[in-house]
Amino acid sequence: MGSNIQPFCPPGTIYDSVTEDCNFSLADIATMQQTIANNANKGFPNKGLDPLRQGKFSFDSNPTTPPWVNMPDGGFPFSSNGTINTPVAPSGFVDVIGPNGQYTFQIPNGYDGVIKILVCFYNGGGFISGSGALIWRILINGQAVRNYDNILVQLGVPPFPGSTEGIRFKSGDTIQFQVDNVSLGGGGTQIFCFFGGWFYPSKLS
Repeated sequence: MGSNIQPFCPPGTIYDSVTEDCNFSLADIATMQQTIANNANKGFPNKGLDPLRQGKFSFDSNPTTPPWVNMPDGGFPFSSNGTINTPVAPSGFVDVIGPNGQYTFQIPNGYDGVIKILVCFYNGGGFISGSGALIWRILINGQAVRNYDNILVQLGVPPFPGSTEGIRFKSGDTIQFQVDNVSLGGGGTQIFCFFGGWFYPSKLS
């Protein structure tokens, strides 16, 4: 039986009377992930920000839609992030998240998934979005993902949202989130990448 008492919802969330819970939007997750990264770079605590819990709020189950549109029963959210020192230009593409870097993304056996949000940014000065000085891209099994093979702007930070139309992957795939420092000086700065979404049983694909 539902409660008649509406709980306090944190700033940036909206109470959902159906689920009796507080829901974050994808844009809210991106903002919080930037805060997490900024705090980490400065050595500050993250004050309870939890990307998995944020994902739970955002990805509501709906059995009438495909499992890559809404997280189905049996699915669960994920988040993956990585931070590297800005590589010396010209660097070529290097993994921020991927098997050739410090941070890897593991896909559980028997599960497919979908990436619904991307965040990538540079914490130094002098970068102009669209200039081509920094380029990010997503690879699946070594192949660039269409529409995400030449990202010239920071995503998940104003004015560019980080939500995607859904980047699907399958059990056993290898995912890489890479950056190429084409021409920035970059000394003493970092590159941050994050993606989030959910896993679902492969049998539902």
